[in-house]
Amino acid sequence: MLLVCLLAASAASAKTYYVAPKARGGSDRKPGTLAAPFATLKKGAAVLRPGDQLYVRGGTYHESLSVWEKRGSSDNPIHITAYPGEKPVIDGTGTTASNAVVSIGDASWIRFDGFEVKNGPKSGIAVYDSNNVKIRSNDVHHNQEFGIHIGSGEESPFGKTHDVDVEGNKVHDNVLSNSKRTSQRGWGQAIGTIRASRVDITGNYVSENYGEGIDLVVTDRGRIIDNTVSDNFSVNIYLDNATRAVVDRNFVVTGWSAKAQQYYRGGTPAMGIHTENEKYRQQTPLNDLTITNNIVVNCRFGFSYSNSERGGGLHNTLIANNTFVRPTDLVLYIENGPKEIHDRTVIVNNIFYARGTDYVDAPSPAIRYLTNCWYGGKRDTQKRGPGDVLADPAFVNAGGGDKSDYKLTAGSPCIDKGTLERRVTNDFFGKPRARAALDIGAHEF
Repeated sequence: MLLVCLLAASAASAKTYYVAPKARGGSDRKPGTLAAPFATLKKGAAVLRPGDQLYVRGGTYHESLSVWEKRGSSDNPIHITAYPGEKPVIDGTGTTASNAVVSIGDASWIRFDGFEVKNGPKSGIAVYDSNNVKIRSNDVHHNQEFGIHIGSGEESPFGKTHDVDVEGNKVHDNVLSNSKRTSQRGWGQAIGTIRASRVDITGNYVSENYGEGIDLVVTDRGRIIDNTVSDNFSVNIYLDNATRAVVDRNFVVTGWSAKAQQYYRGGTPAMGIHTENEKYRQQTPLNDLTITNNIVVNCRFGFSYSNSERGGGLHNTLIANNTFVRPTDLVLYIENGPKEIHDRTVIVNNIFYARGTDYVDAPSPAIRYLTNCWYGGKRDTQKRGPGDVLADPAFVNAGGGDKSDYKLTAGSPCIDKGTLERRVTNDFFGKPRARAALDIGAHEF
């Protein structure tokens, strides 16, 4: 009874505030009601307590928003939301934000939904040393560094930032600091994590950024699911020192943009799904990766691993039921180190559709292959395995730019020819997989 009373009291004390531009009657001397809104995001954020809701009216706010040391709870999260039917714009032009246009730091149970965030002198949205944060349905663009960056500080414990959802955002035209593609000290990402855990990146549209598309860097239990990732610089989806990561049901493509070649690195398009262990002060080497049901079209490589920098190889990695189509280089590139290192790695039920080149550079005999479809590449350059299909997979439209173009047609030789893999329960389109005989590729006919 005491708990019920405390929860009821907390809910009753939650307040709703409003912000509107001065032209729409906003003033920080007002009480922040719908009829008498605040004028600045700074004022609106300052008053928030657990369970409070801040609605932001449409218009442009030339300021940065800092949500620091604000702590909601599972029952009483703090909401900062676009007013229904309106689109507020947070424009970082001329601001001196040292980190991001929108910064959420040392905070918990925060919801940030429905904004346009642009023109940051550094990043668009940053989440640091925080947990249980949701970043949803925002349009993030034309920021100098990251679009959305999620991480734990260098001096903080690993994973201090955890349980973050990045969902349904449009993230484009970021990492402008590398727009000339001459950066010598690296570059940011459209959506990137570092030293974080349990970050879900789902249902986003990530395109035309001068850095990688989506990265999990020194991150544990990150998930990249159901995103559309196209025409980014260097790599579209990148797992770098990522453990227990899931990459599932993403559509990864280059060539959609009329200016696609602006995002090429060294004259080549971005790699599709790439893995590597670069050097950091703290390492969490690649391990327990699940890469399933992705459609990857016209990238440099379909799937790749580089043994540069720290090396270390692939461990306990499943690459299953993906559709890799017409890369400019190889459909599969897995580099070896000084010794065989790719243990417990299985490549099963994938379609590898090449464009007249060799299929594979993956010399390690430690990798197990079975029931893959190989088509379009040079003869006898594939990796053979039991149950392979060496025939045209018969897509709806192999040269198309829509994800539905890579469904199988009724005559496909890939139907019912796959190996049962218990970790692959649905296909790219969310359809349950047949339990008796899986189809090969991302689509279950």
